[in-house]
Amino acid sequence: MIGITKLNLGCGHEYLQGYVNIDLNRKVKADKYLDVTKRMPFATNSVEEIRAHHLIEDFGELEPVLREWYRILKPGGLLRVWVPYAFSNHAFVNPGHKHYFVWNTLLYFTDRIRPNYFYSFQFKLKKREFQMLGRYKGILGPLAGLATAVPEFYERFLKGFFSVDVIYYELEKPKGKREGK
Repeated sequence: MIGITKLNLGCGHEYLQGYVNIDLNRKVKADKYLDVTKRMPFATNSVEEIRAHHLIEDFGELEPVLREWYRILKPGGLLRVWVPYAFSNHAFVNPGHKHYFVWNTLLYFTDRIRPNYFYSFQFKLKKREFQMLGRYKGILGPLAGLATAVPEFYERFLKGFFSVDVIYYELEKPKGKREGK
C-alpha cells in the first residue's frame, strides 16, 4: 500500500487493484476498515484520487465529509462520485439513503455557484453525466446521453417518461489550493 494515493471509499464487494480499499463493514474485503465520515488518517494534500461509488447518499451530512475529503486531496486531485438519481428506483430502494441527488445538487460544493458563500471550500467541476445501470444499460444508454446533453430539459420535461439511474460527478481540488480547511 505504500505509495498508493488512490482511495476506493465504501468499497463493498468492489475491491480495486491500485487503490486503498476502505469500508466500515468487516464482512467485505478491504485494506482498511474506517468510518469515512470522520477525520481520515491521511495527510493533508496527500491523495490523488478518491472514488465514492454509491456511498454519499447514505450520509447524514455531506458538507463535513466533503470538506474532509477536500483536505486530503492533493491540488489537482480528483473526487469521483456516483449517486442514484433522485427520480430513479435506485434512489428509494435502499431505506438507508438520506440524500437524493439531481443534476445540480453537488454544484453547491463547486466553483459553479457564484458567489459561493455556502461552504469554505470549492471543488472545480470537471465532468457530470447521467448513466444507466443493469441489463437495459445497452439499450437505454443513449437516453442517458440525451439527458446529459440537455439536463435541465430532461429534468423538467422528460424524467417522467424515462428515468436515468445514476449521476456521475468528477470534481477536482483546484491546483494551488493547499489549505485543508
